[in-house]
Amino acid sequence: MKYILAAAAYDDLDGIEDWVLSNFGVRAAIKAQRDLIEIFRLLVIFPEMGIARPELTVRPVRFFATSHHWIIYEPGSPTIIHRIFPAARDIEQLNF
Repeated sequence: MKYILAAAAYDDLDGIEDWVLSNFGVRAAIKAQRDLIEIFRLLVIFPEMGIARPELTVRPVRFFATSHHWIIYEPGSPTIIHRIFPAARDIEQLNF
């Protein structure tokens, strides 16, 4: 099984990488990207790790929280990573 990144998730990932790079340097940016990719792989293997949030969206997506980000994904074959938001944002204000 595999995963794909939606266009918005690519943009989110680029923004995260740029922010970490400008604030913490190259090594931290590489580590942040690798950590997120590892989580994407885990979500493919364990699609029920995230939680459904029917009060936020009717879409068949799940929300997975890391210490730094919310990952919104759609389990399946392939798993679709839709968005990657900073965990500090109010999840109920995401309008996803």
